Amino acid sequence: MTIADYRFPDRNYLSMVQYLDTRYHGNNHGSSKEIYNVTLNKQLLDMGISSYTNYSHRIY
Repeated sequence: MTIADYRFPDRNYLSMVQYLDTRYHGNNHGSSKEIYNVTLNKQLLDMGISSYTNYSHRIY
């Protein structure tokens, strides 16, 4: 299980994906100021099953 929290104090901050999307496609969706990510990965080897879940929450 991984939990991450990112905060960006700069009002004009853009992630690399947002920058490239704006530059090459003209899309500007605003920039995130906080991002919360929770990732969960579980493998049950005896049953041959693996599961992966990711949750992301952004505050603008």
